[in-house]
Amino acid sequence: MITVNRSVKGEWRSQRDNTWRPLSSCNVTSYRMAADQAHIKCPGDENDFLAYLNEPRWYQYVHKHFPWAYEESPDGKTINWLYPPEQIHDVLALGFNAWTGRQAAEFGVCRSRLEVAQAIIRGCGVVLSGKFPYKDGRKINHIVSLAGFDTAQADVETAKRIDVAQIKAWRIDDPYGNHMTGYEDKDGDDNLLTLGGWAQYIKGDGVDCKWVHILSRR
Repeated sequence: MITVNRSVKGEWRSQRDNTWRPLSSCNVTSYRMAADQAHIKCPGDENDFLAYLNEPRWYQYVHKHFPWAYEESPDGKTINWLYPPEQIHDVLALGFNAWTGRQAAEFGVCRSRLEVAQAIIRGCGVVLSGKFPYKDGRKINHIVSLAGFDTAQADVETAKRIDVAQIKAWRIDDPYGNHMTGYEDKDGDDNLLTLGGWAQYIKGDGVDCKWVHILSRR
């Protein structure tokens, strides 16, 4: 078995110790881990990225482009934000590019296993969106960084084409902990995501049509 792991050693980041919104900052924390993995220079940590995305201009952008993300009073004087900017995938990617000053992130709603595996081999950062198992049989909307995968393909690093049928498991850096323990274990560094987990937990339509952000230095 060959393990492909592109995450930066010792650079796993926990959302639990974030100074702002620690329970809901998996998005920006996973993005920072993916940026580390892709060797993309950022002007700050995940707290700085979250603060940047909550500047007034991003709420104005959401107001203009995503009417489903808020409720407006009949007189138009007050707004109830149902989703802040960092919780909207398109804004997360757009904001990251503006924050870093480079066209590094691209979000897609139907990326295949082959696209994702190729991105990992190229040294890109990959961010996955899904609904993960939590305590008492519940599930939570969650975002993680993809570090790599385990495969039976011996020449995977040099092959012209990756055989996704030989991928046996995925490896994730989860900012909240280990989903296989219902997040009782707070260590999310290099956790296994089974093939069943990929199919069931990661958002999308089938195993080859998933919601995925890819970060690249280009």
